[in-house]
Amino acid sequence: MTVIRRITRETASTVQMITEPVLAGDVTLLRIGRNSLSLGYVPAKPAAMTVFPPAEHVDFSLALSDSSTALFAAYEEEMCIGTALVRCREDGWADVEDIRVAAVHCRKGIARSLLDACEAFALRHGCEGLHMAVPDSNPGACQFAEKTGFILQGFDKAALILTGTERAKPLAARSVLLHLYRNKKG
Repeated sequence: MTVIRRITRETASTVQMITEPVLAGDVTLLRIGRNSLSLGYVPAKPAAMTVFPPAEHVDFSLALSDSSTALFAAYEEEMCIGTALVRCREDGWADVEDIRVAAVHCRKGIARSLLDACEAFALRHGCEGLHMAVPDSNPGACQFAEKTGFILQGFDKAALILTGTERAKPLAARSVLLHLYRNKKG
């Protein structure tokens, strides 16, 4: 049985950050219409095992000291199998800054349970809803966001330019940061 716990200073040693490769079989396409944005997916040729490390700005230690930030972990038989970091902003939105599940435990509802814990935390802190900033180079995260009710509201072509991996790519191949939002349930 999977258990979701909020991580504190005392329990921080039980969390292992998940950085294992996952199969990336799709490529995300950003479609810009006259009045809307949408995402599409096409098969990658060939599909490849890819590691999606935490974003460079994510500070997990902040979750242990800041009351408006929380780190949640999913455990199965006392083994950490997933993590999620949420930070409440002053503008009424909560950023889901990182959410990941060990590949062997994917598609079992664990990420959704972590997201529910993030949302409950955000609502207790008076937030209107959740925000995720997802690079289009991570189609699994884009699809998860869409399946859990997030709506694409914008994109930022410049946000990732200063990262070393993006700077090395040709301009046309650089990732775009997608901004997805979900209003509170109810």
